[in-house]
Amino acid sequence: MKNESFDFKYFETRAQSRNQSARELQYSFEKKRISAFFRNGKILDYGAGLGEFTQLFLDSSNEVYVYDISEYARFQLNKKGFNVIQDLDTCKSSFDLVLLRGVLQHLPDPFNQLIFIRSLLKSGGLLVLLATPNCRSVSFLITGTNPSLSPSLSYLYPTDVNIINFLQANGFRLLKKYYPYWKSPYRSFIKDNLRFMFSIIGFKKSYPYYRNMMELYFEKL
Repeated sequence: MKNESFDFKYFETRAQSRNQSARELQYSFEKKRISAFFRNGKILDYGAGLGEFTQLFLDSSNEVYVYDISEYARFQLNKKGFNVIQDLDTCKSSFDLVLLRGVLQHLPDPFNQLIFIRSLLKSGGLLVLLATPNCRSVSFLITGTNPSLSPSLSYLYPTDVNIINFLQANGFRLLKKYYPYWKSPYRSFIKDNLRFMFSIIGFKKSYPYYRNMMELYFEKL
């Protein structure tokens, strides 16, 4: 990830977002969907940020660890009492669940990094990609934009097909793919479709739309 870009200013701007309540509701939906595949165990939140999503897993049945490339994020995570991992090379075959929430597009070498993340999982462990932009959507094809993609912060413009195919070819089994638009708190059906119609005639602005975000659930073989 672009370490210097994920500093105090980045996280402060994110915390002041008018969509904070929607983000928290989205977190609860995502955790519920994860619970269909995962009950308890040793968890790594890879790219945990300030730990807002991670904290939903903090209970006596889980052993939770966090990792983030951002020095500011690591400092804040330590202050909050999270188990912060500095060196992932010491954690091979350690985790039952690895989470990447809104992280994949920020990895400078994403495909090799996914292979490395596989090595952190136990056999049968789960890799879950949440809040991941999908560039194989009609809105992206028209506008070339996605609410979760920024040219200054993104190395990869992912698609569901290339991520699924790559992981299935490298020791994972796809358990579920999900496009969370219809049950998303960010959805505004009328406004989003008006934006879609305007984008057809040249207004290139990103907006929530069906299939422009994805969740992918994998099992390590």
